[in-house]
Amino acid sequence: MTVAIDRRGLAQLRAAVGESAFADIALEFVQDTKRLEDALRGASMRCDVRAVRAAAHELHGLAGTFGARELAAACGNLSSDDALRFVGAAIDAAVRARTQMQKLLRTRGAA
Repeated sequence: MTVAIDRRGLAQLRAAVGESAFADIALEFVQDTKRLEDALRGASMRCDVRAVRAAAHELHGLAGTFGARELAAACGNLSSDDALRFVGAAIDAAVRARTQMQKLLRTRGAA
């Protein structure tokens, strides 16, 4: 399985904010990545490059906070002139990161 989220980075974030706060923001990550995936899909279907870039910018920030390097890199591709071509890869990376976070939360009893 691809490592969608760097566990070392998650451990550092958890230590910095505490277990309870971490569970809350991890759940927000799951919700926000889903919302932004949907935004990317919709913007792509409308061929709205500006909306793709806006969603990618927000998703990139989430990815950086949670150590989702693959997702961050995929979102970086969405800043190009040919952004629409890379939307599928970014959505796939977001799904993998969200799925890994959900599994982590279930094993920790936070979801």
